[in-house]
Amino acid sequence: MTHDHTSTFPPVDAKHPLRLRLTPKAAPTGYVDGAWWPRTSDLAAELPELAEVLAIRLGAVSRVGYAMAGWDDTPRRVEVDGQVVRLEGFHVQDETSST
Repeated sequence: MTHDHTSTFPPVDAKHPLRLRLTPKAAPTGYVDGAWWPRTSDLAAELPELAEVLAIRLGAVSRVGYAMAGWDDTPRRVEVDGQVVRLEGFHVQDETSST
């Protein structure tokens, strides 16, 4: 059996707005501070909407690091607006943070 390592998903729930809070935009510092409350533990389904919103402030998202303990099995890549976003799971990262 082979695993599909690329996924494309519609928004999780188009009826509800993305649950995201970011600090006010300041001078570029290399990072964004904020909080995101996903509705499920399916990162591949949750990420496209988040990446679309973050792209407004950061530009296209090309890679996401995440704590594997906090999510269901996740493919290595998802497609967002026709662009591939690489997903890199880590065992040692705090499960409440994504990078």
